[in-house]
Amino acid sequence: ETPYDGREKSVRYKSTNLTHMIAKSITAASPGTDFSIYNSGSIRLDDELMGKITQYDIIRTLPYGGKILSVSLKGSNIKQGLDYAVANLGNGSYPQIDRIRRDDKGYWYINDKPLDQNKSYTMAINDYLVDVSQEFKPFFGRNTPGVNLVSDPMKEDVLRNDIRQAVINYLIQGGK
Repeated sequence: ETPYDGREKSVRYKSTNLTHMIAKSITAASPGTDFSIYNSGSIRLDDELMGKITQYDIIRTLPYGGKILSVSLKGSNIKQGLDYAVANLGNGSYPQIDRIRRDDKGYWYINDKPLDQNKSYTMAINDYLVDVSQEFKPFFGRNTPGVNLVSDPMKEDVLRNDIRQAVINYLIQGGK
C-alpha cells in the first residue's frame, strides 16, 4: 500500500522503506552475521515502486547485482567506514544498513549494543564495497588491517551470489 521509495534524492541521503527492505534481505540471506550494509549507489531506480512488485522491478532497482560477502573485521574499521560514508552524503556512499544504527550523537550500535572498536564483528556486505570501491577498501578491503576474513558465497548459494535473488526471495517469503 505504501510505495517503496527508490528516488535518488531520498536514497543517497537517508534510509527509505525500499533501502531498509533491501538491507533486511541481505541480512536474511546471510545467517550468522551481526548486521548488513550496502551503498545507496547500488540503487538506480530513481522512482517509487507501487502495487505488485515484480522481478523486473528488482532488476531495474539493482541493475548491477553483485555478491553478498561475509566479512569479519574489527569494530574500529566499521566505525571509520560508516563515519566516512555518513560524511559523504549524496555521492552514493550513504550506508544502507540493517541491525546497526547511529544515534544523534554519532555513536554506532550493533543490535542495540554500543559498537566496541576492539571487538570483531561479522557483517554481510555487497562485494562492491569490499573489492571495487576505492573509497571503502581502506576500511573493508580484503587486505586491510583489521579485516580478519572475507568469505565469498559458495557457487550453489543462489541468494548470496546475486543480491537481487536475495531481495526476490525475501519478498516471496513475506519479508522474513
